[in-house]
Amino acid sequence: MKNLFLISSPLQLMCAIEAVHYFKTEKNCLIIINRGTDNNFNQIKTLLNLYNGNFDIVIDLKGSDKKLSGWMNKFDKIHELTEENKIENIFIGDYRDGLSRHLSNCLSNSNTFLLDDGFATILIQNELKSGKNYNTKDFIKLLISRFRYSYEYRKDVNFFTIFDEHIVGSIGHSFEYLKQESNPHLLEDTLYFLGSPVVEDDIMTKEKYIEIVTDYLKRCNLSKIYYLPHRRENAEKIELISDITDSEVLKIDLPIEIYLLKNNIEPDSIASLFSTALFTLSKLLKKSKIDVIRVDPTDLNKRREHIGNIYSILEEI
Repeated sequence: MKNLFLISSPLQLMCAIEAVHYFKTEKNCLIIINRGTDNNFNQIKTLLNLYNGNFDIVIDLKGSDKKLSGWMNKFDKIHELTEENKIENIFIGDYRDGLSRHLSNCLSNSNTFLLDDGFATILIQNELKSGKNYNTKDFIKLLISRFRYSYEYRKDVNFFTIFDEHIVGSIGHSFEYLKQESNPHLLEDTLYFLGSPVVEDDIMTKEKYIEIVTDYLKRCNLSKIYYLPHRRENAEKIELISDITDSEVLKIDLPIEIYLLKNNIEPDSIASLFSTALFTLSKLLKKSKIDVIRVDPTDLNKRREHIGNIYSILEEI
């Protein structure tokens, strides 16, 4: 095994698959840091089935990080793997994750590439420039990490990213491998509205989110309206929006990007608040209109500056 990929989300896996073909890597090992929802892991499994053959070894690091034993067990498993193999390149999906940073620091002779983790990629790049380091907020874990683990940001990393216009010196891509066989046809008079977990993440109240979304959908003059829930959205909220707007809920077991590519379709319009998918789809689709719904900062409970930066990027697509 020469190349190690650490991912925890479907988008990170999409970027990992793209990296395999861009860098023409061989002897690839994929480690899934499985701490998300069932829907999150199910999409990862479906993606692996669709694009099998890219990874020689796939390891699922199951279990919760909440218990100290589970947290340490994940570190120890990866240590065993890396001690048995000479790793030339590490591809990391979430550099904010302590496990990934620790591994990158331990394998200092290996090249480290950061894959995209949505708009958090921009945040990570800014924090690398500012010299900020992430540490666990758990006192016991922090104490152990001081003696056993290395949480600091490694500065000599490379970005393999769709945000190359915003990250100086990065290696850019537009999912050239994933989209190479797609030949989409236009779904006329059709809107795909991409749901958001802003309520579940306590960024916005449920009442405000439903108000913004339903107002937009009621004003839409397209005859076919589909609401595509985010994999972490609450079912009750989804049903309420559908009932108010008479939109059809379309649940898919793939990232929206892959769903459209594999079905060879482009909806007339795609809309959402500040989803990363709006940016990725602008790289993949030629005919769809991308509509960004701007939220007033006063309607946000937190992350106002970061979301403001996201809107600045989305205004360019």
